[in-house]
Amino acid sequence: METEKRENVIGIMPYDREKVLSKLKQKQYDDMFLKDRGRLDDFVGFLYQTGILGLFDDIDSRMERKPEIPRRFLHYCISLKPVVDSASINQLQGRLFEDTDTLRILGFTMVELKNGFSVKNKNGNNVPVNKNAFYDELVRLPETESKKFFNSGVELLEKKGFLSKRPGVYALDGVKLLITGDKKYENYGEITIEDENGKRVKEKGYKLVFLQRVDGDDHYIAAARLIPLNQHEVTVAQELVEEALCVLGENSIKTLLIDRGFLSGDFFDFLGSKGIDFICPTKDTLHITRHMQGLHRTGEGVKTELADGTVLKGYNYLIPMDGCKRKINGILIIKQGKKGRKQVQEGKEFGFLTSLPTGQNKQIEKVYDLYSRRWKIEVNGNRELKSQWYINRFPSQKWNGLCSHIYFTLFMFNAVAAFKSKKGRALTEKGMLSIRNKYFTSWSKTHTVNIIAGGYCATFPFKEFIEILGLPAPSGEYENSFWVTKPDGTKYLCYIKNPKV
Repeated sequence: METEKRENVIGIMPYDREKVLSKLKQKQYDDMFLKDRGRLDDFVGFLYQTGILGLFDDIDSRMERKPEIPRRFLHYCISLKPVVDSASINQLQGRLFEDTDTLRILGFTMVELKNGFSVKNKNGNNVPVNKNAFYDELVRLPETESKKFFNSGVELLEKKGFLSKRPGVYALDGVKLLITGDKKYENYGEITIEDENGKRVKEKGYKLVFLQRVDGDDHYIAAARLIPLNQHEVTVAQELVEEALCVLGENSIKTLLIDRGFLSGDFFDFLGSKGIDFICPTKDTLHITRHMQGLHRTGEGVKTELADGTVLKGYNYLIPMDGCKRKINGILIIKQGKKGRKQVQEGKEFGFLTSLPTGQNKQIEKVYDLYSRRWKIEVNGNRELKSQWYINRFPSQKWNGLCSHIYFTLFMFNAVAAFKSKKGRALTEKGMLSIRNKYFTSWSKTHTVNIIAGGYCATFPFKEFIEILGLPAPSGEYENSFWVTKPDGTKYLCYIKNPKV
């Protein structure tokens, strides 16, 4: 474990224009950078204000010797990898290390950015750190440590009021993370499925099982687990629900939406013991499904037709389900009204099992509409994690490395969700503004240079800064010049000659 910790990632430096100016006139300064780098500085400021950034200090990287590279720096970069649109660690060199402003925001000095942390960084290669250090760190962290780090983020967001304690609708999902090629990954699982042509093919990889809120504006991932692909997701479902309830409160999950992979009598009974209602699609092979089909053929059930033409039938108190003591209700879909939906064949009707009542038209429609909210975990969960967070781009073949990648990514997923929330925006805008007003002075966001010298900071209009350096004032002939970036990335300088010159 790192024996020496840096005091703070973000510190407050007093503003004193006269003292900085005095140093500048003597050609002395410690750092210099242009103002206004987008919202990344606000985001890091948000992490600092909420205490999220401080959680990195609690990660035990299991180092037996004193490390040359601060462990927290490696952990920052691993977490920020998807934020700076880096799909792999190999891209960090161009996406993060070359952006010195981003690294400076994280609290690292120009000495570290120029020379790196380690004497092994020769000729400025991979400054500030060789990319192999990230791969080594991923493997060094045991699964328990990276998972604890993710859980600490959930607990902090709950403590700060980002995660609502109001009883809400949650969804459980298991998303496949497949591996290809002949690389030897640890603890992967293998299954055989039928493809679109009915051919049996093998898949190998992992499964990310996670619990996410799907009502309102909350899309935080409250609990997650990485398991081999051949392990059934229902085996960790109870643990995930218990973890979420432990953080959010015993009555926080009102209704749980699950898919067929979680269909289990034991799990249904567990949810009942916690006072949680559920909605789950049926399986064709279930006797309880055939029971509903038989009731439909005899004309029984409460029939409901929705505005889009969908026809449903509701059944209260169905026959007992294998291994389940809880009373189960059901909905059978007789006809799909929306175009593009799978049409129902007579004798092969399908639907949902639920603990919610289905004896009245409004109750049937409520259950059907509630389950439609599950699309949010598809869009805001597994699709976003794959396409925008690169959750399926494995940086390691070792189990510890895979877990570090997954849990660090989910940690930052929740942090970004908090930053984008109404509470996060209010905290950032009001909080950072108050800090700047208290410790600095207001400055223009354009054409200014920030200078740090002698332990103080100050800003100067760019023209004044040129004059301080002893250069003559510009002629003003191209006073109105500006840059234009074309869609292909090509940049051009456009100008309008000043007719007064």
